[in-house]
Amino acid sequence: MKLFINFSFVLLFIATSFANTITNNIIKLPKHFKTEKTFSGDLNDNESFHLIFSKNKQNKMYTIHPFLFNGKEITEINPFENNKELSTISFHEKNNILTLLLSYKEKKKHLLKKVNINLITKKVTESTPVNHEDFSAVIRNKSSSLLLYKTDNKISINKYDGNDKEKYFSFELKNDSSYKDFFKNQNISTIKTDEFVANGSTQQVKLYYKDNILYFTKEGYEPLNVNIAGFSLNNKKKSVTQFLKFDLKTNTEPEFFSFKSSSDIKFNKATSYFSDRKLFQLAMTKKNGSIKISDINTKKVLKEISIDNNLDPFIKGNENFDGIENFLKKANKVKHNATITVNKTKNNNLKIRVDYVNKTYSYNYNWWWHHHHFMIHHQTMMNQVNFSTPRGFGPVQPNDFHFENYLIKKGKRYFEVVLNKNYDLLDTNEDTIYKEVDKQKYIDQLEKITDLKKESSCFLKDSFRYIGYSRNLNAFTIMTNKLK
Repeated sequence: MKLFINFSFVLLFIATSFANTITNNIIKLPKHFKTEKTFSGDLNDNESFHLIFSKNKQNKMYTIHPFLFNGKEITEINPFENNKELSTISFHEKNNILTLLLSYKEKKKHLLKKVNINLITKKVTESTPVNHEDFSAVIRNKSSSLLLYKTDNKISINKYDGNDKEKYFSFELKNDSSYKDFFKNQNISTIKTDEFVANGSTQQVKLYYKDNILYFTKEGYEPLNVNIAGFSLNNKKKSVTQFLKFDLKTNTEPEFFSFKSSSDIKFNKATSYFSDRKLFQLAMTKKNGSIKISDINTKKVLKEISIDNNLDPFIKGNENFDGIENFLKKANKVKHNATITVNKTKNNNLKIRVDYVNKTYSYNYNWWWHHHHFMIHHQTMMNQVNFSTPRGFGPVQPNDFHFENYLIKKGKRYFEVVLNKNYDLLDTNEDTIYKEVDKQKYIDQLEKITDLKKESSCFLKDSFRYIGYSRNLNAFTIMTNKLK
């Protein structure tokens, strides 16, 4: 905690008024700007960008003040304005161009504006706003962003790759197709695969992106063909994972197929995870379970692992794990949902994590978005204490509608197993390529700094960085803390 509140004594000698923005790495806006919120994002292992959103009291325009920080000094970028309040949908960086995708509403229409910031020349370029109606999900990579739009009859994808010209894709959901109702009344949860994934989404429809291909999975059930004495009994159901594949390289008709669960019994809990064109299906009852691994290209089953006491010798990664029997009983309670994730190890093997979460749990694909809006929510609650009118949260993030529950305090109840390339169980524990970071711990510490408000944060390779308005300094400051 000392690292978070140990501001340099040099800061105390800064003058109380500033001609403009930055002095000794302290940011103070001119008095005619009313600060609304902040936003932080990572650029690379050591560098980050930070946006201060304000309203100009002189011309009534909404202003974004961008700043870059390399861990030592702050660089200011010329601010830009908009006649309506902007919200961040996505961002990415390629060839020293930072691209911001910003949404706003004007005359009941949702619009999207692309803003490019040249990190070398500091030049800011704004694009003509485009239609942003029916926005459903976002896929953000380091160098590109894909925005997904969904209607009852069509799926549209807008791809922003660096500073290149946008590419647009559209797939019709035909009435006579087997996947016509695939997205009906469903929210889409995008799964991030370029970092450690502790718990996957519990949403019914999930989206994965790899090599210009969108893979949608949908968890469901179908009747079992149970036949007794010549009578068909279809009151039992079997879990199934449906696939809908959109190839952006060919832009051809979507491919639809499905995979059934491991055996003809009704499972209490069933879910799946997709990695490297392999589907990992988890199914459990109170007494047993299974992990079924299938190849989506060949449609063949590669391995089926029983979850029973025979698995105990191979279970790694959690010293508090109290056995398969207890795990199955607890995981199958009504208040819990099952999750399964797959992370690659440094030895090029696979580490599978099986877990269960409370039903209030919400997968946080866009950590920056969740923290950004969580802080707005927190500040709104504080304003309510002062009898202020509560503000909204901005546009609803379609990936998760329960962002207020995205930080779920829970004990370590998962178990992990390691598989080799042939999907054989290994009696070993291995480090994963991507490091697991307890982000909740750092957010909790940040919230305890009572001197700061309007905070936002981001995670770099080995550090946690945040910006906040210091009440003592009457200015913004950017701080960095090492990840432990």
